[in-house]
Amino acid sequence: MINSVASGSSLFDSEEFKKAQRQSWNNAAAGWQEWWNIFENGTTTVSNKLVELAEIEADHIILDLATGTGEPAITAAKKLMGSQGHVLATDISPRMLAISKQRAAALGLQEKVEFRESDAADAD
Repeated sequence: MINSVASGSSLFDSEEFKKAQRQSWNNAAAGWQEWWNIFENGTTTVSNKLVELAEIEADHIILDLATGTGEPAITAAKKLMGSQGHVLATDISPRMLAISKQRAAALGLQEKVEFRESDAADAD
């Protein structure tokens, strides 16, 4: 991740770092999925508070960068049921996004939340 150059100084290689992060989160995804119910108990309060503080209204378009397993995107999407609002949730890990998509579908939120593989540093 840090490359040495001939002068003895070191340079940070952001592409190598991102590649390692993507692989790390992909490797961890199965554990997150297996233990999601326990994680959810600890994260519900935080997700609800984030959505409350964001003052989400029915017509809002929401961006969740680095959503992981879909929070707070899924909690936000629940506030938009029956409205014109929409949530775009991005993450660098396709395996974490797969979990997010499964969770949203199980809750009937697949029409309110779009999941996209994306590096937050390259958000367009």
